[in-house]
Amino acid sequence: MHLIRAGDEVTRVMDAHFASRSTTHGRFLVMMLLLEKKGTDCPRPTTPAELAELASVSRATITGLLDSLERDGYVRRLPDPMNNSTRPANACGRYSVQYQGN
Repeated sequence: MHLIRAGDEVTRVMDAHFASRSTTHGRFLVMMLLLEKKGTDCPRPTTPAELAELASVSRATITGLLDSLERDGYVRRLPDPMNNSTRPANACGRYSVQYQGN
């Protein structure tokens, strides 16, 4: 029973922390997955399909998370010159600065 209460408390604290930074657990997970693939200066681009598989969620869910992260300046999505149907994402811009400072 104590383990369940501890898990609930961890979830409550994490939710409050994410809310204080205007983010969610899902957005945080996507940013961590992108940063995990970090190269030298900026993580290599990752397709939404790769992220969906890594996060065990649908591509539609990842697309929604990427849309909000891109809108807020945390990720960039650029056209893939080899495949016009995908827009790989990488975690550059504002998030990389906040990550180093906080």
